[in-house]
Amino acid sequence: MSGEDALATFAFLEAASKGKVDVMKTFFNKYPKFNINATDYNKNTALHLASSNGHIDVVKFLLEKSADPSLRNMQGHKPHYLASKNHHKDIVPLLFDQKGTLRAVKARPIKVSDDEIRVLFDMADPHRPADQADKLTLHGLKKVLKEKGLHYQTHAALKKEVDELFAGQTDIVFSDFSGWMKTGTSNLLVRALKNNLAVPNWKDFCDNVTTIFNEMKAIKGGQVATYIPELGSVDSNLFAFAITTVDGQEFHIGDNKALFTLQSCAKPLLYAASIEEQGDAEVHKRIGREPSGQSFNAFVLDDEMKPHNALINTGGLVLCSAYKADKSPAHRFKELQHAFSKMAGNVPVGFSQSTYLSEAGTAFTNNSLAYFMSAKGLLKTEQIPDTLQLYFEMCSMETNVEVLSHIAGTFASGGSSPCTGEKVLSFESVKTTLQIMTNSGMNNTSGVWATTVGLPAKSGVSGAIWMVVPNLMGIAIYSPPLDFNGNSYVGTEFASRLANSFGWGLFDSLFHIQGHPGRTHEEHAGEGKGKNPLQLPG
Repeated sequence: MSGEDALATFAFLEAASKGKVDVMKTFFNKYPKFNINATDYNKNTALHLASSNGHIDVVKFLLEKSADPSLRNMQGHKPHYLASKNHHKDIVPLLFDQKGTLRAVKARPIKVSDDEIRVLFDMADPHRPADQADKLTLHGLKKVLKEKGLHYQTHAALKKEVDELFAGQTDIVFSDFSGWMKTGTSNLLVRALKNNLAVPNWKDFCDNVTTIFNEMKAIKGGQVATYIPELGSVDSNLFAFAITTVDGQEFHIGDNKALFTLQSCAKPLLYAASIEEQGDAEVHKRIGREPSGQSFNAFVLDDEMKPHNALINTGGLVLCSAYKADKSPAHRFKELQHAFSKMAGNVPVGFSQSTYLSEAGTAFTNNSLAYFMSAKGLLKTEQIPDTLQLYFEMCSMETNVEVLSHIAGTFASGGSSPCTGEKVLSFESVKTTLQIMTNSGMNNTSGVWATTVGLPAKSGVSGAIWMVVPNLMGIAIYSPPLDFNGNSYVGTEFASRLANSFGWGLFDSLFHIQGHPGRTHEEHAGEGKGKNPLQLPG
């Protein structure tokens, strides 16, 4: 942030804190592109400050300008909590809609010139016959969007936009298109037609990924997990891959419909859901943020007598003990499954009863861990049965790579579902989760992973891995045979090839290094300087 930007942010936040709505209106007229959700050192937005101090006119103005009421400050609190805490009961209802959920951020109207509209109309179906140059069919537009990775039927936000454009018709004329463009409020379709999506050269990218995927098929190694009997019966030859970009572009290959249980891949989701429910500070009273340096199911605590982090078994058990703790076991399971489905763009996340029974009947180590933590004062003895039940239920939730990649895409986009646009996680909970995934997500090989792949990721003993390329895409890989450390044998190699081929590692992006299959970073490091770090090879 420049000195001028910092001063502007300070002035804006001070005006919000003091209730000077006229000053804020003048400020916004002068700086129309100012980030309405800018924060102070304590992560308080203007909406936090106005809500906390009871400035109702400022709150109304900020909501009108699309301030986000779902953001948390450093203490993990949202604006409505601060308003309620300080007895500003007239402000709290303003932050919620009629359904009792936090207000969604309003989209701003798109601005496209008349000349641009004509060009976009032509690009919406470049293959139409010459005698239908003034006509656009729904079929033709769907085909063009699919070529860019956007699928009308599965992309709820895109479907809503296209349905509004066609208004129940199967074709429209240019005047219809132009009128909608001038009054519409979303820019996804515009960016798609301008080829300005997260991955612009979609076909070339998918071809490159397919080549690497096919090369990985020749790699053999590892063994399927057998300590949970049901996992030992899985076909070891299954192999699948899927991505979902932050714009909702989707690609999958292999056994993409094959179902598998989440196992430890669920732990980051539980972690994020717990931070959403309880706040960052409350969660970390019971859980640390450090790698354990031990096996994921080791009987070990940190120097403060807490689980080292949320991604090992002790951490998962502590989180399960506190999640919706005042509710019944059935309600807790239902709420957690619903939270996972919201992260997946409202796609249902299933449940494998056979895996649950298999796991619950043989989980001697996890039962012992629960009593170990009870002896250390981390769990109450009477909590143990319900805690173990929720933990086994969570690990037995079932999905496929397509759905898991969408969950990863939600984290890649900072907490908004790529295909619905719904804000389901705060940025703070996403950031905290990705940071822990970066240093502790791949069991005992997390350090090697961080230095070779360089992306937040989490593995599970079912053979799944999900990882996140921030601001770009979520990725899911499934191959059941595991290496010695409990990570997918082929999946780890595939992930490494992808990250290094495309230059996706966090430090690659920082130094603007672009990758390409078959070339080393040394060969292209010089040409990458100054280029868009998210641009993919074509």
